[in-house]
Amino acid sequence: MKSPYPLEDICRVRRFRVDRAEREVTQKRRLLQQAQALCEARKREVREYHDWRLAEERREYEKVMGQQITMADLNRMRARIADLRTQEMSLEDLVTQAENGIAEAQKVLDDALREHIEKSRALEKLLVHRESWMKEWQAEQEQIQDKEMEEFARGRRESENGESTGAEDNEMEPYL
Repeated sequence: MKSPYPLEDICRVRRFRVDRAEREVTQKRRLLQQAQALCEARKREVREYHDWRLAEERREYEKVMGQQITMADLNRMRARIADLRTQEMSLEDLVTQAENGIAEAQKVLDDALREHIEKSRALEKLLVHRESWMKEWQAEQEQIQDKEMEEFARGRRESENGESTGAEDNEMEPYL
């Protein structure tokens, strides 16, 4: 049986919106987790590269220690070391971008959570109204049934009273 509540269709629409908002929150949480995982991977990459770069610089210096090298060779070594450091800074920039990605994903998640809360509140208000309306409607239905029962009982009493009175009148007619 279809609910007698006149705003039931609106309830369904609001439930749909809440469900959609929940799915959106779930998706945004996944995106945040992915951004966090990417950031951790980038940080790990920087740490590993930093350790490797320091070892590589030591190897470069150890190669030339105690040896006479030309100024051109020294400049080439310095350029390689500078390239290694530049590469590390590029990796650190990727970490910064990943951290910005986390901040953006968190902002998007917060927006989705606010939207979900708003949709849930709107639905809850309507459900509270429906509950109140249904109680009133049920009370009205009970009153209608009570009146119908009273009318039925009164009609029955009147018909019982009317039949006996009618029978007495019929019995008395021959005597008149």
